[in-house]
Amino acid sequence: MQPDRAIYTVLFAGFSADAAALRLQTSRAKVLVTADRQLSARQARPIAGERAASPCQRRQGWEAVVVVDRTGSAPVLQAGESVSELVAAQSDDCPCVPLEANAESFLIFTSGTESKPKA
Repeated sequence: MQPDRAIYTVLFAGFSADAAALRLQTSRAKVLVTADRQLSARQARPIAGERAASPCQRRQGWEAVVVVDRTGSAPVLQAGESVSELVAAQSDDCPCVPLEANAESFLIFTSGTESKPKA
């Protein structure tokens, strides 16, 4: 990966902390972007706190964790973790970066229902 771009992957919100950590370890993720809580018809449950408390998360070697305050609950975050603060600090000047047609941009995993998920 070149330093001027990022490859992203999306994780199913229903994954346990360990299942999410396995996929993040495999992808060698450097930044985790997550919501403060998951919204569902049954109930809202914490996401960032559960995953941040997981020992698997601490082994990731992440450079940053960014939290979106989806519910308006104003979670207590460390400096640099709020997506709102990060966006507000950015310049409006954001030139496009030309990429090759086959440049990596998205990482998808198999379900992992019968064996370890494959990227």
